[in-house]
Amino acid sequence: GLGLRIKDELAWLAYSDEQRNGSGFVDWVEVDHPQLGAVEVGGFVPGFRVNPPEEDVDRLVDQQAEFVGALLAKLPRLEVAPPEAERLGEGLWRVRVRATNPGFLPTQSAIGVKARRLAPVVVSIDLDPDDIVSGARHRQLWSIPGSGGHADCEWIVRGSAGDSITITTRSSVYADRTHAVELTEGR
Repeated sequence: GLGLRIKDELAWLAYSDEQRNGSGFVDWVEVDHPQLGAVEVGGFVPGFRVNPPEEDVDRLVDQQAEFVGALLAKLPRLEVAPPEAERLGEGLWRVRVRATNPGFLPTQSAIGVKARRLAPVVVSIDLDPDDIVSGARHRQLWSIPGSGGHADCEWIVRGSAGDSITITTRSSVYADRTHAVELTEGR
């Protein structure tokens, strides 16, 4: 309320007087305005409470840049490893792909998931549904934990050695990625 505003104004006055040689405040004086008559002018110098002293600008810019850099380093990132295929038997293969978040923060906060503010990361296998024995063709990853958290997607599929299968990762936040994996004997 008003008490807090007065404390704030007094703190700015003290700063002006003690650290800026009184340069932030002009004493109120009465002047004769040609249209308005007698008026009082004065108060805080425009911009004083917004702009730092010129000699502090370089230091403040360096501090802010360091802060922004540290914050950016904590943002989530999405890395998708190349998929792997493993032969399970005649014409049957296990296909796996891992999405990892090496950033500190999760790819989506818990409240973001609850509110469904952003679309999930979607991992899709490009196969006819009849060739997918197990696993959903499209897998939604709503949030991947930070600090190395990961999500694995796995399918058991029908195919022949030499076939190539495409795995696509789509995201409205992170870059889309497409990987191909070849079904190879002996793996």
